[in-house]
Amino acid sequence: MSKGLVAYFSASGNTKKIAEMVAEEGGFDLHEIAPEKEYTKADLNWMQSFENKVLVVDIGSWTVDIMPIINHKPDESVCVTKPNGFITCIQQINKECVRQIGAEVDEYDIQRLLVSGGDDIPDEYRKIIEKEIRVYCRQVYDHIRELGYNMDLTPVIFVGGGAGVMKQYVGLSQKNITYVEDICANARGYEMLGNAYLKAVLQRRAG
Repeated sequence: MSKGLVAYFSASGNTKKIAEMVAEEGGFDLHEIAPEKEYTKADLNWMQSFENKVLVVDIGSWTVDIMPIINHKPDESVCVTKPNGFITCIQQINKECVRQIGAEVDEYDIQRLLVSGGDDIPDEYRKIIEKEIRVYCRQVYDHIRELGYNMDLTPVIFVGGGAGVMKQYVGLSQKNITYVEDICANARGYEMLGNAYLKAVLQRRAG
């Protein structure tokens, strides 16, 4: 009987090798998560197109991670994590809905508004939701400025689930701002980490 399952996503095959090693050594079942559309070589080398210094802003559910990338390598010494991921925006939306209307709005309906427009959502809710989202987006921009980064000059790349929200509601149009809306971007990042780990393991074995 299997002890568990190793599920993996591998765009270039490196994570697959690691997953197979882990599954074999631990006696786990193996399952590949396959994308609907195969990645191109340009997709896999997306980080090489960065300038020598860029700022990556990862907007997740619970945190916003702000990290400079120097010569294609993250500088963890000055990475900043803010505890105001998009969940805090949803909480503020509900707080305002209760205060102004006397009822909360389900997270599903907020996501529906973001994805498809939510045409059937009453205007009184829509106005509160959209106002609070814009306030949240401006707060993220303010965090970046407070850290000393010039939003007019610093190349900034927004990633994570909130990147699309930032672009849609308070998107900055200047050339130094990029919004990566691909939901698999983080998975490809882990692929790169897996590649680095695999190289280290093979070097230790060879040494």
